[in-house]
Amino acid sequence: MVGLRWLFSPYVMNRKQFLGVGLELNPGILRFSAFTGTLENPRAIQDTILYGAVLLPSFKRRAYGVKLGVGSNRNYFDLIAFNARDDISSLQSDEVIRMGVLPEDNLVIGTGFKVSIKQFFTLESNGALSGLTRNKTTQEIVYDQQNLVSPFLTATGNTQASIAGNVRGRFLIKNQSVGLEYKRIEPNFRSLGLPFIQTDIQAYLAFVNLNLFRSKLNINMQGGLQNNNLRNTKAIQSNRKIANIQVMYRPNKQLQFMVQHNNFTNDTEGGTIELNDTLRFTLTSGQSGIFAKYSTNAKEDKWHISLNLNQQSIQDLSPVSRISGDITSWNATASLGKDFDAIDFNVKGSLIYANYDGSFENQKRYGGGLSLNKKFFDKKLNTRFDTRYFRNDIGKFGNGGVLTSGLNLNISLSEKQSLSFNTYYINKTSIASRNFNELRSGLSYQIRL
Repeated sequence: MVGLRWLFSPYVMNRKQFLGVGLELNPGILRFSAFTGTLENPRAIQDTILYGAVLLPSFKRRAYGVKLGVGSNRNYFDLIAFNARDDISSLQSDEVIRMGVLPEDNLVIGTGFKVSIKQFFTLESNGALSGLTRNKTTQEIVYDQQNLVSPFLTATGNTQASIAGNVRGRFLIKNQSVGLEYKRIEPNFRSLGLPFIQTDIQAYLAFVNLNLFRSKLNINMQGGLQNNNLRNTKAIQSNRKIANIQVMYRPNKQLQFMVQHNNFTNDTEGGTIELNDTLRFTLTSGQSGIFAKYSTNAKEDKWHISLNLNQQSIQDLSPVSRISGDITSWNATASLGKDFDAIDFNVKGSLIYANYDGSFENQKRYGGGLSLNKKFFDKKLNTRFDTRYFRNDIGKFGNGGVLTSGLNLNISLSEKQSLSFNTYYINKTSIASRNFNELRSGLSYQIRL
């Protein structure tokens, strides 16, 4: 399988995987990107909650998108259009009835801009209007005259329109910055180009970034208020105080320390948490961690040692068979690496441990990984190979393991052209559910005009 991830906007399309082609051009002040292909449909992912360890049938979801804009990275204005449509003929009618699969249509129009006033002030914003038909087989709405939307969206009685967006302003004063942000995501907002988004939230945020002692100490703080029930459809409104802080200290070139804590994160990009070989939709509601890194004081062939400890509180948002209460996870990673500058090669090994607690039997994951990076032909070809293996335990019993491997090749054809190839393989053995393996590959060509 060849898979690409495309980035338009945090509210339109954010690194959603698809099978197809994409193009990006930036001649002068013009900004253009487009893609077309078949979207990854989450209903096709192996699911052990709803129907056991099977691949769920899903409609073939075709999509395309275009972004047109003018400007540079400091000042720009973009218009974005995204359209995804399920092909009703790609599933048999008996499968639709048996599995309860509903065909969907989605049209999203988005904007984005950024304005910079010298090195003093920046104002940026992203927004989107989404029209979603959750079941296109119901009675279609007939218009008296030609409608501009009808070629891109099958409008029925269950079609909904909703908006999402944010605006953020930042002041920079002598390498320090302060700012304000407002974010609003309406209830039922959804784009099929996003892996996940939390809806029905409104947030008022303030943030401060301080660089002290000649940038040896960096403090990044964010705080604010958040609430839901934007349309007064719930009996109770939830209010939340947001407090995020990250402190990084680098006394010299060899040592680096970081401490962070946050009680809320909100992102549209998906991650992975695997509990008992089960697919679940989760939201990180709190996170604390420390990180330390040491590099030897040598001009060449440096050693690198790092340690990372992290604790997370995770809310289970799965629609069926939800876990009551939060999930608490502990993760620890220790790594040792070495650079061989004379031959443009570096190697890193790591040990990894994870522990999950909740209203289920305790689960553990432990293992290690190896990373190799080598450059050839005067650094024109960069190769990277990564592999990791984990053992999974449920309580006192072993539950198989997971092997993941990836290879990435990047070739510089000229000053303005490059070619990249990547492939990813996963092999999972399990006692609690069936075994699973998958191979994905991608090829991309880039030219700068």
